Amino acid sequence: MSVVSPHSTGITRLGFSLKAMIDRTAYDISWNADLPRGGRALSDDVELTAELEFVRAA
Repeated sequence: MSVVSPHSTGITRLGFSLKAMIDRTAYDISWNADLPRGGRALSDDVELTAELEFVRAA
């Protein structure tokens, strides 16, 4: 989502969200551990999320 809006002070702000899914093994991040009841501790898929906000300088 992307939003450009004036703040109550009159300064313009820009905010947006970023999401991406990557395969961590594609970047040679291969560490993992077996769980006591079976299975692995980490998935190969990693979700990256960023919330950004920018304020125009006065």
